[in-house]
Amino acid sequence: MKICINTACVHSSRMREFLYAMKITTFLMFITIMHVSANSLAQKINLSRQNMTLKEFFYQIKKQTGYNISYANQVINDETKIDANFKDVSLETVLTQVLNSHGVTFRISENNITLKPLPQHLIVNDKVKDDLFLIKGFVFSTSEPPVPLQSVTVTVKGTQRRTVTEADGSFQIKVAKDEVLVFTITGYNTREIPVPANRNSINVSLTENVNALEQVVVTGVGTQQVKNIASSVSVVNMSNINNKPITQLSQALQGGTTGISVTQSSGLPGGDAASIKIRGIASSLGSAPLILVDGIPYGIDKLDPNTIESVSILKDAAAAAIYGARAGNGVIVITTKRGRPDIIELGYNSFFGFQQPTMGHPKFVDAPTYMEIVNTAQKNIGATPPYKQGAIDSTRFGLNPMLYPNTNWYKTVVKEWTPMQQHSLNVSGGNSTARFAITATYLNQPNMLSVGGFDRATIRGNTSVNLSKNVVTFLDFVASRENIEETYVSGFGMGAIMSYIYSVPPTILPKYPERADRPNYSFYGVFGENFNPIAQLEKGGTVNTLKDDILLNLRPKWTIIPGLSLKGQFSYRIMSGSVKSSRDQYLFFDYFTNAKIGRDFETVRNAGSAERRSYYYIGGNLDYNKTFGKHNINAILLYSQEYDNTSVWDVKTLLSYLGKAYYSYNGKYLLELGLRRDGSSLFAPGKRWGYFPSVATGWNISSENFLKDLKFLSSMKLRASYGSLGNNNINPYSYQTTINSSGSEAVFGNPDITWEKMKIFNVGTDISLFSNKLDFTFEWYNKATTDLILIPPPTLSSGRGTTPTNIGELNNRGIEFKIAYNTVVNNNLKFSTTVGYSYNKTKIIKLATNLPIIQGNTRKMAGGPFTEFWGYKTGGLLTAQDMANKVPIMSGQLEGDIKYIDINGDGVINTSDWTGLGTAEPLSNYFANISVTFKNFDFEVQVNGVGKNLKFYGGRYAYPLDVGGVSGPPLVEQTDYWAPTNLNAKYPRLRPSAGNNGQFSDYWAVNAAFTRIRYLQLGYTLPSTITKKWAKNLRVYVNAQNPLTFSDMKLLDPESGGNQSTYSIMKVYSVGVNVNL
Repeated sequence: MKICINTACVHSSRMREFLYAMKITTFLMFITIMHVSANSLAQKINLSRQNMTLKEFFYQIKKQTGYNISYANQVINDETKIDANFKDVSLETVLTQVLNSHGVTFRISENNITLKPLPQHLIVNDKVKDDLFLIKGFVFSTSEPPVPLQSVTVTVKGTQRRTVTEADGSFQIKVAKDEVLVFTITGYNTREIPVPANRNSINVSLTENVNALEQVVVTGVGTQQVKNIASSVSVVNMSNINNKPITQLSQALQGGTTGISVTQSSGLPGGDAASIKIRGIASSLGSAPLILVDGIPYGIDKLDPNTIESVSILKDAAAAAIYGARAGNGVIVITTKRGRPDIIELGYNSFFGFQQPTMGHPKFVDAPTYMEIVNTAQKNIGATPPYKQGAIDSTRFGLNPMLYPNTNWYKTVVKEWTPMQQHSLNVSGGNSTARFAITATYLNQPNMLSVGGFDRATIRGNTSVNLSKNVVTFLDFVASRENIEETYVSGFGMGAIMSYIYSVPPTILPKYPERADRPNYSFYGVFGENFNPIAQLEKGGTVNTLKDDILLNLRPKWTIIPGLSLKGQFSYRIMSGSVKSSRDQYLFFDYFTNAKIGRDFETVRNAGSAERRSYYYIGGNLDYNKTFGKHNINAILLYSQEYDNTSVWDVKTLLSYLGKAYYSYNGKYLLELGLRRDGSSLFAPGKRWGYFPSVATGWNISSENFLKDLKFLSSMKLRASYGSLGNNNINPYSYQTTINSSGSEAVFGNPDITWEKMKIFNVGTDISLFSNKLDFTFEWYNKATTDLILIPPPTLSSGRGTTPTNIGELNNRGIEFKIAYNTVVNNNLKFSTTVGYSYNKTKIIKLATNLPIIQGNTRKMAGGPFTEFWGYKTGGLLTAQDMANKVPIMSGQLEGDIKYIDINGDGVINTSDWTGLGTAEPLSNYFANISVTFKNFDFEVQVNGVGKNLKFYGGRYAYPLDVGGVSGPPLVEQTDYWAPTNLNAKYPRLRPSAGNNGQFSDYWAVNAAFTRIRYLQLGYTLPSTITKKWAKNLRVYVNAQNPLTFSDMKLLDPESGGNQSTYSIMKVYSVGVNVNL
């Protein structure tokens, strides 16, 4: 060995021996000091005496510990009187509590305790002794059941006073009013709590400070650390939900993680829930995933977003196989917030906002333009124009509005802005024996008409009680009431009133002034069977739908021995409601003649029950979790029974068994094995049982030695899984043929119908770089569905009706990619962003029938997408040259009509020329989230969108006129119609009705791909110096939801599509407040 000193090097075996001896000596000294220090601090003190001097106190310490106490006279006055009351309290805690209040700290070395003054820079604005009072408390973890935390440092912020917690988590310290306690311990997040007024005891809970790999994720019946998961499990970013003006939780899942598609089809209050798909379509029985709330199937939009603790998405077979029969479309696992062993907290969250359709209010032509367009349309078919020029001019100049009205029905009926509000009050707290969390929320959301809206009141109470040292039980209660009010419209509801806005001509007056000879009677303009929207709103009655939902969920847990627990669950849910329709009789008379006109409103008084349903669940699981050296195993055995009474006669039952095991070796190599067996009453005997196995493997490759030198690599995991899932979402008794009262077959049963089966192969990687600041996730999957249940059309010779049959195979494959970056720039600035992209393509592999299955304007056929639009291909509008060339046309078509392509070349345009027009499902979706926190300000924005997909304009959004039918005015955009002077028009030539231009064709198709700013939010948290006397914190925010949408589809919202009866998705501008008291 070479030893170099001042560039001179010598060989010295003695120097090597000397250095080695020094290392050994230093190490032994360090171990000795640590041992002595630990022993000294761990010694227990028992001392109870009032009005004793510090000198007497020091003597008692020496007597009980054997340690000498040394100090200079200027450090402390040992004649100072104190009160001491300690029983089995550690030496460190005793010295800290007694000495800190006198500006003194201490150091233990061997058998000596040396006192010295606390550094001056640590003494900030301390209180005099007379201002102080003693406060006691306990510190726990947030686990269930909570665990006392020992050696937590408790400091009075800005002072030298501090103490540490005992083995049972207890502490006591002197404080003054308006001071703040700071709780710190390695491995947990630091917490600051203001000294509570008029209280001398508190309970405090601390959350673990874990990195991304140590994070615990709910995976179904249990939890796992992220680093030990080999299957595909995603966690929704809770910033999408927390402190946002959300009315339906389903809407908040968009942009939460990859692989999930959320589509809202309506903005109607109470009917604005979104449909959810996980990794596309895998079944014709519906694509909705299984949604579990605290282990129980529950409607996601019944949930109060303020009560959500976490949302996990189980996407592959290995993750979802624990739910077997119902997990074919994926699983969403939601946990709700529980009380913690903490001081009682009271919170209030509220927002108030205004709504408007996302694409703005439609713009219609005025009455004189409408009259001219109708005249042109009638001329184009050789008919007599109905409106004279004098009437058009009188209407244009408003010469006599009662005789020549110019009504904009949309502006007359629909509010420019519609208010909405939500208020939520929550209280939580508890101790090591019992915890609780109670939340009550009220939502009021009127619709954009003058009548109707949605109200929802929800209360949730979650309790946790330790019945003994090893037994804890969770009892949750949820109750909600919803009330939806709509206009009656002869039983057709909101869709009809929205359609009437587009149906009634602008030449009809909404309401006439009152006549002196008929006081208190309202005269309405009459069109058709009283389609006047104002008359319907004011006299047409209402429909009130009331829905009640109550859930009880009991979950005891017995820890038999450390690592082995037995969990049970019993749940009961009941849903009921009523529908009440009410309308008073009203007779319609002509304003000018007082003669009877139109169709009268008859008296309506109808009422009945709705959605009567009950659900029972009983189950239990044995959970074993143990570490043996480098081996860790978690094994779960589960049994459950479910009874779902969906209506008076329909009952679904499910019996299930599950075995699941997680294994990891040295934190590097992961293995998951699972097998579930389900028996469903929906299938015939002999077809009821399904078996759903799964396996997943993972490799934390970053833990290998050959990657240790890559300092920028925080973690890297490779994983793969394969497994089988099922789907039994069919109507009860589908395997039985039933007859009606007259003896005819009402249902044609299929005794051979059985489970749809999904086999899923998934590979993925998770990479984290630069101290977990930059994260990448990539996944590829292939999902194959066999025994696909479809309803094929009956053959002409079968003599049977339609019957669900296992006749197909479906393939669904895709990729998912997510990148996330987060950093703390400095103490004032934090930044994070996440970008995700998902691509999914579905293909029908096999159908038992050689013919396509056609349903309306869609079809299913082998080799094609799951749902394909089916209709005519077009080539623009017919030109004079086309007519001269005698291209194939439909009867009555002229120049300016839609040109249909003769696909089969037979010279005739008919249904034989129908062809595939494109898939109904988008292949891709994407999102981006950005969050910035600067001092007390927080800013968030989310953008999401979908790739190319087809939607079709129909009804009044396609055809400008339907005189005698839906006779309302065209939209302004529809004035770009073909005419000899406008050959390059967007719309075909005018006709009083659509005629052959109304055939389902790609002429009316539009690319409904869109990019939408889902929300923008700016918040500000008031400084604690302002709020500390009356609130722990107060935050205010402004939020814009769906403020901007970019799409080629301009007339309708590209997410919902629809027609004139569709209630648009809404954009919402709101202000809100979050207060914790």
